[in-house]
Amino acid sequence: MAELRRGLGFLPLLALATTSIIGTGTFFGQSIAAGIAGTASLVSWVLVALLSLYIAFCFAELSSLYPRAGGVYEYAKQAYGRQWSFFTGWTAWLVGTMTTTMLVVAAVEYLTPTGFPLLPKLLISAMFVLLLYVIAYLGAEASSMAVNFFVVVTFVVLGLMLVPGGLRFHASNLHPFWTSGFRSIFLAMFFLIETFFGWESVTYLSEETTDARAVPRAIIWGTVLVAVLNIALVLVLFGLFPSDLLATMGTPLLEAGELLLGHYGQAILGLGVYLVLIGSAAGGIIGGPRLLMAMARDHLVFPSFARVHEKFRTPYLAVIFQCIVSLAVIFFGFGSYRVMLSLLVPMAAVMYVLVLIAVPVLRRKDARRREFPAPFGMIGPIVAALVLLALVGSWAWTSYRLFLMALSLVLAGIPVYYLFALTNDSSTIRTVSDRAAPLTLLFERFTLPENARRTILGLLGDVSGKKVLEYGCGVGTVTQLLADAVGEHGAVYATNASAREIAVADRRMHGNVRFIHDDLHHSRVSSKVPNVDVVVSVGQLGYVQDLPAVLRGVNKRLDMHERILFMDFDKYFGVLPNVAWLGDDLHIKRTFEDAGFHVGVVRKKGLFWQYVYVYGVKYKEA
Repeated sequence: MAELRRGLGFLPLLALATTSIIGTGTFFGQSIAAGIAGTASLVSWVLVALLSLYIAFCFAELSSLYPRAGGVYEYAKQAYGRQWSFFTGWTAWLVGTMTTTMLVVAAVEYLTPTGFPLLPKLLISAMFVLLLYVIAYLGAEASSMAVNFFVVVTFVVLGLMLVPGGLRFHASNLHPFWTSGFRSIFLAMFFLIETFFGWESVTYLSEETTDARAVPRAIIWGTVLVAVLNIALVLVLFGLFPSDLLATMGTPLLEAGELLLGHYGQAILGLGVYLVLIGSAAGGIIGGPRLLMAMARDHLVFPSFARVHEKFRTPYLAVIFQCIVSLAVIFFGFGSYRVMLSLLVPMAAVMYVLVLIAVPVLRRKDARRREFPAPFGMIGPIVAALVLLALVGSWAWTSYRLFLMALSLVLAGIPVYYLFALTNDSSTIRTVSDRAAPLTLLFERFTLPENARRTILGLLGDVSGKKVLEYGCGVGTVTQLLADAVGEHGAVYATNASAREIAVADRRMHGNVRFIHDDLHHSRVSSKVPNVDVVVSVGQLGYVQDLPAVLRGVNKRLDMHERILFMDFDKYFGVLPNVAWLGDDLHIKRTFEDAGFHVGVVRKKGLFWQYVYVYGVKYKEA
């Protein structure tokens, strides 16, 4: 299987860090902060820069300790375990997707004049985003070349502002300075902190570097560069405009560009800012698919996202998926920059708090020497996390509806987690099965209607007087059918991982049925199951974690030419797959043949999903 190619050194990663960390605040934040805190918002900029630099040191410590493609997801996995790592990864994915959209929205605002039609804006933005995803598909080297171009544009654009703006600096604009209280300064920090978001994008490329120290160094120095550039830029803007005038500007760099460079210079500057913002989006576009790849390795998103292209050495299916999602969000979520910023910051704060707290947690769990230790590593990250939470809290007090909307997007990860965990995590499967047993019973005629039950019995044929293993009895939906079919001279052995489902099934059962509870049901056939004549299983293949072991256990309990029938569900609502291999008939036949069974595969369309019947006989010992 192909792997990611290691070819990135410090300078390409520094370029990626710089473009990723530069946020929309570099081009919009000065006016928003000035409107909240006036000239004193300079203090907000300095405080945000210091906080961001400390967070960068925390990222440097973790990235040097765990140089893996998942970045923040990997750190959370090491610190908190599987479930919290998923929520960290989920939130990081939301933040990356939202950031891409917001950067594109901001870029278009700079490129196009007021009143410019929406559709051309969308098409221009989609074209650039699609181009960046094509570059990301082609590999880290191609992406590096694109990022190098964008970082050059960044320094040229900011240089066009800083040099002539510094020469026309009016210190009188800074007076009076303290026009607002500390609460205003603190609230302004909320809208400025996004300026430095993006440290995680660099960590996603940790498996593609030639030097393990390159990622942490790039994070620290990239943050320093962005901090210096932003503080210099806001000083220049305050030197050009009084704070009350700056607060009214929707695109402050364009206003300053017209003053310093004239009308044509302003147009060139607008194009340059557009490219800088698109380049900043490139960081998430390049790194985001690596996050999905890391989560896919742990079966917490579609496993196919972990595939690496043989030629380009990129997680190409994750790139394609991320491209589709980003384009959809751009077309359907194109809206107010300030609203999107208000949704992004609290979501990002959740992710960064989890990363910060991971520093002291891992110092206790992992005693290895840190090459890039964060200062005050046991208490500093906690203080930084509290500051982030306080920033969000000060804003949420007055914008609780947007806060609840952002929180709901994060909490939407709960059903997504269980959707994927139910295919590969035994404890989650048992927990959900136990809790959902009453609902499973209530909806059994919907999930397994009469025609599906008749098909099962028809494919089994006559089982009168037989001993039948039902591998995975659930709440007994099929168990009673089998008990009636084998009659008083037969027997049904029904196994399951959920004790509560077995209790529900037992209460409704009559006939010769023996229930067997097995915590390791999804990885084996219980040793308590005797030799049988027929094996039936409904709805279990998608949950089995060691299918060869289960099929060997089935083979061991059957005589030659005895029958098996496995039924499962696929193509939910016509498109959503079960586990990937259930969609491939040839793969199914080969897997069962390797375990000693000749099988056929029949697919029947249901109302909301497809029924897959795998039936056949044992033809050899496994």
